[in-house]
Amino acid sequence: EAEVLFLDTPPAEARQHLTQHTILSNTVSVGGVRGRVKVFVRPRPLDATLLKERGGKCVTFGGEEQDEITVTDENGKENHFSFDRVYGLESTNQQLFDDIGRPLVNSVMCGYNGTLMAYGQTGTGKTHTLSSEEGLVNRMLSFLFEVSASQLQSQIKV
Repeated sequence: EAEVLFLDTPPAEARQHLTQHTILSNTVSVGGVRGRVKVFVRPRPLDATLLKERGGKCVTFGGEEQDEITVTDENGKENHFSFDRVYGLESTNQQLFDDIGRPLVNSVMCGYNGTLMAYGQTGTGKTHTLSSEEGLVNRMLSFLFEVSASQLQSQIKV
């Protein structure tokens, strides 16, 4: 005998699993406000020629809350830009998955729409970040299937 339970009336186990995903998805609120577009920045290291032209540095990352970039032009003028989160040069794809990818998949599993988009100049690392073997797309799909399988197991009794 098989009993299939639908998501609109989940049993206690599935409800607990969905609640856990809701709690996890709400932690993506790096910028403080949920339900809005969030912008994360991951720079790539600059080449030696550009660094030399600009006096050894032209971009500083961080700020007090790791949410700022300061760009210094060739005349020494500084421009400040704020984002939800700015990752340093040493950041890894695993760190981006933990901070961005996993919460996005959790939100999708709770019924919300989710979009991951990369924007930047040619050669800035978009393909490495998203589509490499250890990139966000592969990690997010693996996690999605893992979560889906665990939800199915808690919803179907045989």
